[in-house]
Amino acid sequence: MKITVSYQPQQLPPPFAYAAVLAVDTTDMSTKLDLEYLDRDTVSDDELRAEGFTRADDFHWVGKLNQKWKHDIEGLTKLDMDSDPDAEIYAHVDLNGKTLGFPKDISHADLIFQEILQAILEQAKIEMPLMITCHVNNEKLDLSWKFSKRELEVNNKVSENWHIGRALIKSIYSLDFDSLNHSKKSKDGSVNIGDELWYQMPAEVVSELMSLIHSL
Repeated sequence: MKITVSYQPQQLPPPFAYAAVLAVDTTDMSTKLDLEYLDRDTVSDDELRAEGFTRADDFHWVGKLNQKWKHDIEGLTKLDMDSDPDAEIYAHVDLNGKTLGFPKDISHADLIFQEILQAILEQAKIEMPLMITCHVNNEKLDLSWKFSKRELEVNNKVSENWHIGRALIKSIYSLDFDSLNHSKKSKDGSVNIGDELWYQMPAEVVSELMSLIHSL
């Protein structure tokens, strides 16, 4: 199968606005990604630098994705389609050069695209794996999501239960970190998402995390 996804968040302002075309041949997972930032001529150099951008951030990549992504990519072609794009996210799918349409389940299509994008950025050595540390039940848990391999690691123990990894990310990032108590020292029931702070999680979130991890 030769699958092409044209993707563009509809509401992002410059310098964050971008459009991307992802093309995958699932026979051998040969992949091409073209990502272009939009309307940056309306943004000053100072604004770009303040956000950590430059005027040369467009990204083009050719390579092979891990075979573990084949099912997810092919699954995009099996979603119910609409003839009009979603108001928030433009995501159009072609199969073997023929238009399929815009997935009605835009949240799922968005999830798969973002995961594939992260996998490519890892392979290109632009991004590191996502790493989060939890301190629960008086135990430190180092969680690492390796998108390039479609694997989750918990204290260096590898799991291919990616759906559990997705659920863990959803549970953690559903938190409103600005509203949580935090400190520079870890406490039982706290999480560190990569900055210098440890955020105290509600008891129900801690329980959910532990239940998910124990199901690996």
